[in-house]
Formats: sequence, structure tokens, C-alpha cells
Amino acid sequence: MSDKWYFERASVLQTGQTAYTWTATNYTRPAKEKLVVYELLIRDFFDADNRSYKNLTDTISYFKKLGVNAIELMPITQFNGASGWGYNPAFMFSPARSFGPKNELKRFIDECHKNGIAVILDMVLNHQDMPNPYVLMYFDFVSNKPLVSSPFFNKDATHPFNVFYDMNHESEKTKQYVDTVNHYWLNEYKFDGLRFDLSKGFTQNKNTDVGAWSAYDASRIAILKRMADKIWSYSPDTYIIMEHLGENQEETELSQYKAAEGKGMLMWNKMTDNYNQNTMGYASNSDISGGYFKKRGWNYPRSMSYMESHDEERLMYKNFTFGNGNAREFYNAMERTSAATVLFYSIPGPKMLWQFGEIGFDLSINRCENGSISNDCRLSLKPPFWSKRNEDGRSNLYKVTADFIRLRMTHDLFTKGDPTFYGNTTLLKSITLKNNPYTASPANATQMNAVVAANFDIIAQNITLNFPHSGTWYDYYNDSQFEVSNADGTYTKNFNAGKFGMYTDIKLVKTFVLATDDDPLATNQSIIYPNPIVEGKFALLGNEIQAVELVSQMGQIYHFQLSESNEIDVSGLPCGIYVAKIKKKNAVEFAKILVK
Repeated sequence: MSDKWYFERASVLQTGQTAYTWTATNYTRPAKEKLVVYELLIRDFFDADNRSYKNLTDTISYFKKLGVNAIELMPITQFNGASGWGYNPAFMFSPARSFGPKNELKRFIDECHKNGIAVILDMVLNHQDMPNPYVLMYFDFVSNKPLVSSPFFNKDATHPFNVFYDMNHESEKTKQYVDTVNHYWLNEYKFDGLRFDLSKGFTQNKNTDVGAWSAYDASRIAILKRMADKIWSYSPDTYIIMEHLGENQEETELSQYKAAEGKGMLMWNKMTDNYNQNTMGYASNSDISGGYFKKRGWNYPRSMSYMESHDEERLMYKNFTFGNGNAREFYNAMERTSAATVLFYSIPGPKMLWQFGEIGFDLSINRCENGSISNDCRLSLKPPFWSKRNEDGRSNLYKVTADFIRLRMTHDLFTKGDPTFYGNTTLLKSITLKNNPYTASPANATQMNAVVAANFDIIAQNITLNFPHSGTWYDYYNDSQFEVSNADGTYTKNFNAGKFGMYTDIKLVKTFVLATDDDPLATNQSIIYPNPIVEGKFALLGNEIQAVELVSQMGQIYHFQLSESNEIDVSGLPCGIYVAKIKKKNAVEFAKILVK
């Protein structure tokens, strides 16, 4: 035995292994523009007793119901350490042993394919960690750096964002290694795509300045194109996804590379801050039009936008922590995120969502295992959120998400239409979607047009909508219709704070019920929030509410006029316990609150 931990490794050679029998032989990968990718970390997707490929397979019905057509696994190549995100890979041909046998991984991919779901692997080839064999073979243990003679790794990293040991992508040995790794996972495990972590690091032009490193680098482009060509030579329809997050010239060239042949690289497009500004109720930096590929001058939909990823703070945590006024309140925050979801999925182009975003995961990315918040806890274990999915508000967000994903899969308008954005620098957002080709008199849903809108302000506001044509339009979420009479298609509608809508010129059937629909809750009860402790104001969620009275413990009755947003100002009341008497059209409801 060695006294060096990195030498304490044993290999097992097993002969006569039984090959996995693949059953999904007729699987066709979804078109790139229709991709809705669900990114997940197996470690945090399940509790300690269930972190396995097998349990992931048993959860396929959940993904199927949500409607996503691709699952992206955070790195599962064997990494250094017992627990982490996997971005410190050591053994590139071994699935992480902590999640189960390799054939269970194959079965997961096989079953996904049988259910029409692609599987994408997050691939880490910017760097490697100990005890990667190629690191150890050419390593200076005194300076703790690769040797200058290493044909695989740079002694010193070429860019400022590197971690662990930086790979030399211009070396022929590294190219062979990269090509072998990629082929192995795509061929042996039948992954449908690879997402390359930190692809901007694939360069030998050394820059310690972030700006200089981010500028156009012809050699980096050549390295990435060469790698892509090798992959496409044996698997022409493989998804190649880049976490590039670079300047537009580079991303344009990579995204449009052989796109006319149906290829082209998909580029991660971080829209987290923009959407989160809206959900929190702040107009600055709230423009979401950058999520549309043509806004970047691209001819092909290769911009994979996301509101959340593994690397970003969670929207709901920031809503609750930093939201503007009532945007911090639970139901408001959930409703505002539903509004963002509707706008997000209505914009053509591939999409990605982070695990449990569909039910409003609200624990900070920097949450420690003891519940405190620290930048040192970014990679710490996070509890799974399964027990929360049926909570009111969260279940609404799930329904909105799943339904709009269904609309994207059903109607080409949301993947191939032409959007026009309004209110970009304000909190009154709307998008007009024209079908391609456009007609003002659609005969059926294949020719329909749409308008989506949301009020991200914290008070009710009028929004002037821009309809492609006058005539009859259908309110999707309220199951009603109205006439647009202005020849220019403008129509002004009042939206309560955080509310959203979608309007189409062909009537669509909504397949779910929201808590704000005519029959809002299984109990038919209105909801008071915040509850039970109220400071300053509270709001009501429910339908047909006509009046509200508060009765103190001394029997004093306080009458209130409802605002358009159903908010009640109790800042002038004495502190204490009150019974709220909620008068509705055909019922009277009672609830207890504590005014502080």
C-alpha cells in the first residue's frame, strides 16, 4: 500500500460480461428547436437511500407527465471525493459507482428512449482531477503541477477560470483522448448528446485577463469545430451543447456551424438575472428578448435559454429574500414565477429547466447542510423537494409549466413562430407571436397566432397588447373570448400584480385547473396570505369575493373595500387576533389571522 492517497487504487478485470440488450431500437431524437431539457443532479434529486440510476428509471413517469423531452445528467463520470457535483472528474470511462451498476445507467437511457426522452451527459473535458491516470503519468509531485513534458495537460492553466489540471487541447494526444471519451459514452451508453462544461477554456492562447480570454479566439473555435466534426462523423444528429457564455461572434460561429445540415452547436443562454428581476418586481435588467436567437443575429434556433441552471441562485429564493414589496409573499412569488414561465416557454428556441424549478425550489444554492447560508456551501447536499410538489401555489406553477411545455410540443407557433417583444425595459411585458407563414384568418391551430403578457409590477396595471389583427380572440387561461376592434390590433387590458395571460385567434382547450380559475380549490376555500401573521397588508386568493370584514376579540367590526389586487390594508388596526369574514357570491367563509 502507498502512503499517497492518489496511488491507492485497484482495478478489476472481469471477463465474459453479459452485454446489455437494448430494446428501444426505433427511437428518434427530438428536433433541436423543440428540446425542453431537464437538468438534474442525481445526488440532490433523491434522498440518501434512493440516489441511483434505478430510482431515476422509476421516475421517468414524472418526466413524462411534466412533458420534457430530454434529461441532462450532471457529470456522472467517476470523480474524486465521496460527494459533489462531478466537475472534478478522474476516471472518464467509468460511471460514478455511488449511483449503481453501469447496466442500470444503460437501462435508464433505454427506458427514456422508449418514452421519447433523450438523455444528455454533462461532459467535463476542460480539466481533470487526481487521480486521473494521465495526470499521474506526467506529474511533478514537488510543485504539484503537471510536467512540462505532459502530452495531455498544461503545467499552468491558460485561462483564469480553470480549476484542477488544465488540458492541452492542441496536443494530438489530448485530441485522441477527447475523441475516445466522447465516442465511448455516445456509443457504449447511447447518450443522445454531450454538454461540454466550460467550453471557453478549450484554448492554448494564455490569458489571465477575463476580458482578453473572452474575446474572439480563432484557435479555440478550430478546436471545438474539430471535436464536433469527429462526433458528427459517426453520429450526425448528436446534440453538442456548449457552456460557452462568451461573446456573440464566437457563439454565432459555433451555433451556425453546419446548421444548414441540421447540425450546429447548442449554446447555453443564461437568462436567470433577467427573469428574476421580473419575478422580484424590478424593471432594471429585466429585458427577456435576449432569449430569442434572432435577437443575436442567428439564423438557426441554437440558443438554449434557461431561467435556472445548477450554477445559478434559485429564482424563488431570491423572490422570497429580495422581492419588491408583496412580491416576497408566498402565493405572489409563485404566481409571478408562473407568469415568467409562460413568457419563457412561448419564445421559440430550445429550453432548459433546473430540477424542481417546476415547483418553485426555494432553498439557496449556497445553503449548508445545517440550513445556514454560506458561499462555502455551494456544493453541499441539498434536500430533495418531492414532499412540496402538491402544496398550493407550487402545484399551480407545476400545472402552468407542464401545460405550456405541452403547448410547445403540440403547436409549432411556439417553436417556429416570429415573436415581437414589447415593454422590454418595463415590468409590463408582452410578446406577439405570428405564425410562419402568417395569416390573419387562420383556419386551424396550425395557422394560429398568439399574444402572451404579464404584469410584473407589484400593483395592478393596464397593458396595451398588440394583436396581429382585429377580430375575435380567445383568453386561454380564463376560457373566454373578446373582440379586438382597433384596426391596428391594439387592445388595453388591466392585469392585477403578477398576473399573466395568453390570447389566441383559434380557441384552444386548457387541460388543467388553476387555483385562480372558477373552481379554484378542492375545498373551494379562499386563501389569505401571508397567514396567520399579518403585518401591514394581506391579500386574498379566491373567486367571487364581494366584501371582507374583520372582527376583533372584543366584537368590533371593521369593514374593508377590496382593491383590484384583493389587498387589505390593516396597518391602522390594533394588534391582536381577528376573524376574517369573507363574503362571496354564494357563501360566507371565515379565517383567523393575527395582526402585528
